[in-house]
Amino acid sequence: SFFFKNEYYPSHEAYVFAIAEAMRFEYETIADAGAIVQLDCPDLAMGRHVHYADASIEDFRKVCEIHIEALNHAVANIPAEQLRMHLCWGN
Repeated sequence: SFFFKNEYYPSHEAYVFAIAEAMRFEYETIADAGAIVQLDCPDLAMGRHVHYADASIEDFRKVCEIHIEALNHAVANIPAEQLRMHLCWGN
């Protein structure tokens, strides 16, 4: 959601959680089939130098916390051993 503009939701947090809720079914379906669910999240780190370069580290951390809470919501019903996360700076 760092790279797609929110044009319809009242806040960034509402937007991020709507995405998480929409993806939850897909993630659970993949896990229920026995596959590993890999979340590719380069935007978490890239957001710092792309969208939040001028923000304080505290403000950027608050944004990241919202994203991580949303990710946790989306995968809450999936066993940890079936989850992987790819995190990078996007280079």
